[in-house]
Amino acid sequence: MYINIKNELDIQNRLENAVNEIQSQIARDFKGLFGHELILKEFQIHVDDENYRQSSTGLILNEVILGNENFEITVECLIDHGKIWVKVKDGKEIPGFNLIVKRIESAQNFEGLTELKEIK
Repeated sequence: MYINIKNELDIQNRLENAVNEIQSQIARDFKGLFGHELILKEFQIHVDDENYRQSSTGLILNEVILGNENFEITVECLIDHGKIWVKVKDGKEIPGFNLIVKRIESAQNFEGLTELKEIK
């Protein structure tokens, strides 16, 4: 699919409009993998930011598990490269979530990020 994007502001607006849809799909994938529902806590959008991954376009979602806001997951969508990375941000020590942590961290890269499609 080709989308005619005019400038950085246009990219920013389109991503802001798509946050809920993107988050919803990631939440479905997470629930399918782990049986837990994710709730969006906050998000950041990076467009043409020279301090973010060589000026790549990115959407960072900070999510918590429904019913346990102390277990936080960061989902980083690197739009230019078609990658979705996942990292356990907080709550690794919470009983009952050790299997989630283990599955996510078992495929992490040198930055401590795991590509969503690599989680088994």
